[in-house]
Amino acid sequence: MAAVELRPGAALAPFVARMGRYRGDHPPGRELSLPTGAVQLTVNLAEDALSRWGAAPMRVGGAGFVGPSGGPAVIDPAQQRDTVWVLFRAGGAAAFLPGGAHELRDGLVDLADVWGRDGATLRERLLSAADPVRALERVLTGRLLRGPDPALVAAARALHDGASVAATADRLGWTTRHLGRRFAAGIGLAPKRFGRVRRFQRLLRAVTAGGAPDWARLAVECGYYDQAHLVNEFRDLSGLTPGAYRPRDPAARNHVPLSPIPPEGSGRSSEA
Repeated sequence: MAAVELRPGAALAPFVARMGRYRGDHPPGRELSLPTGAVQLTVNLAEDALSRWGAAPMRVGGAGFVGPSGGPAVIDPAQQRDTVWVLFRAGGAAAFLPGGAHELRDGLVDLADVWGRDGATLRERLLSAADPVRALERVLTGRLLRGPDPALVAAARALHDGASVAATADRLGWTTRHLGRRFAAGIGLAPKRFGRVRRFQRLLRAVTAGGAPDWARLAVECGYYDQAHLVNEFRDLSGLTPGAYRPRDPAARNHVPLSPIPPEGSGRSSEA
């Protein structure tokens, strides 16, 4: 396995959390991809295809946006053998999208459908580049459509930290309905679902930090009402019980190998 990661330059830093290249020897199969609430841009340098199984099977060319998800999806780990990727900050992807981020929700969207010819030729450009990650950084810098939305950034941070939707809206002087519309357009998820996904991510980080999980303690520390609430949320957001959670490795906490391989169309996502 080889991984190269870089932090973007000043122009992209408000929009992009991290970007890099990953290479690994993964056989074909199926993995659960757990929700993070983030948008990712992925370019598959090994094969001109990306696939995802959620509410319906999705297959696009080798470059695409992976939208924010409110639940688990199924992916083929073999498509991660050689990828260049960009992980956007909350609300950051909207600066590169002609439409709103809500158009990406729970989806896998071919880059050609978003950027036209530039999207259709991006993979070939990266294949011929001496440094594909830096080449992608230059492309993104040239495609900025707008600046960051400070209000949405603040809302996402508050929800990430565990604030309620009502408290977040009140802090901004908005109604909860206005927050919902702005958040869905800029982030891609409803505020409540985003907050639940980010709390789930805090839980996964704690679980993979080492040692046998004390679920009752983790429920309190991560903001769940009690252990039963944690179990219900875990099942809703991952399709698994906490005891069945076996990530590929601690560094890949959002990837859970599946056995046996499920049929196409398995996986689910729901709004709350």
